[in-house]
Amino acid sequence: GVQTCALPISTFPTGYLIDKIGRRPVLLSGPIVTAAASFMTPFSHSIWELLFWRFVAGVALQIWQQARLAVIADTAHQRERARQVQWMMGVGQAGTLFGPSVGGFLAAGFGTPVPFVAHATLTILAVIPSFWLIKESDPNRQRQAESAPAGAQQGQSEWGRVLAYMMTTQMLVFLAIQTLANLARGGFDQGALNLYAVY
Repeated sequence: GVQTCALPISTFPTGYLIDKIGRRPVLLSGPIVTAAASFMTPFSHSIWELLFWRFVAGVALQIWQQARLAVIADTAHQRERARQVQWMMGVGQAGTLFGPSVGGFLAAGFGTPVPFVAHATLTILAVIPSFWLIKESDPNRQRQAESAPAGAQQGQSEWGRVLAYMMTTQMLVFLAIQTLANLARGGFDQGALNLYAVY
């Protein structure tokens, strides 16, 4: 639930960062933050620390997903975008379906912290090739890099505009609805469906 709540909260800052600092650094940071959150989860000393790390994991998931979508939008041909997004989502859903059963077996056989540490380790191993394979795909990135010194002050006003827009009635209602929808979907997809598949 906490991880799901992080998704709508991190959407707008992630979109801003994707345009501000580029697709590649945001894309690479998502799995790294995910690994850190997964690794720290079993070592939480309180429920609040546990909830914090699960929230961070939700933020990282949204960062990674939005960056991947931006790269697909930048690089894929118009007729191929939907297919690539569908493959991305399908592989992710397959992992969501089978991952909990593997984690359950690891926890039962080796202890509760093991699935989280294994997830963190696999995430880091999976992202390592991306440092060489993923190139910056933003077509406007070069122009932004050249004008960055002149626009350094502009970043503060841009953040102000983003925050002001997020505080409008329409956006607050949208975020509330999206949060409740994510909670409803997450409660079923990651709860009942996984329990059904495993047991």
